[in-house]
Amino acid sequence: MDESDFHLVQPPFAQLDEALWWIEFRHMDGSKSDGWSSTLESADRLEAALLDGTLQGYGSLDAEPVQLIERWTWTEFEFLPADSEGRRIEKKVDYIPQFIVCSLKAYRAETLKNLSQRARLVAGMKENELGFHRVVDQIVFLESDVRRAFPTGAVQAKASPPLDKKYPKFLKEIEGGKYLHSPEPLGFDQVFGLLIDYLKRTRQLNSADSSIRKGLQRHYKEFSRHGQ
Repeated sequence: MDESDFHLVQPPFAQLDEALWWIEFRHMDGSKSDGWSSTLESADRLEAALLDGTLQGYGSLDAEPVQLIERWTWTEFEFLPADSEGRRIEKKVDYIPQFIVCSLKAYRAETLKNLSQRARLVAGMKENELGFHRVVDQIVFLESDVRRAFPTGAVQAKASPPLDKKYPKFLKEIEGGKYLHSPEPLGFDQVFGLLIDYLKRTRQLNSADSSIRKGLQRHYKEFSRHGQ
């Protein structure tokens, strides 16, 4: 197993989007990587591992500091596909920008610190009021735990890197896609800067810079392996 396949935020932890990428492209045998069903499947497998105790997760629950999330706590939450603004995606799309993790139950606003996910009306002191879901964000896992829970032994190498995933999509929008296959002649750091600027401009900057840097490195490595 190539250690550089896992693009980390900061060792030994991996973010939620990195863990989902690992499951979809390194664990799931025969994944077609269609940007929708295969990505949803990776989230389902991750959620199942958290519920059965195969994988331990850490995160910020209701804007609290990042901490261990107990196995039974995950029973109250669900993983939902969302757009770059954090709005739930209800219909099939070509690409899922992120997942939000929200409680099934709705709560009164005054009982929560994180009010990013609106819910239905709930009973208030005098009348019904807008409710909100509890949210788990800043989710991370130990890299070693993800590798153990989702091994790569049976997975066959794909013929080519997936062009429908996020880094190729982003790069195709930068200067006509001239840096899709290689950062040359500009250089990696300069292309990375262009990518960050693009993500900020389009309001799609949802991961740490270090995570994006590692992801971009992995993207170019994939193309290099296949002689693109």
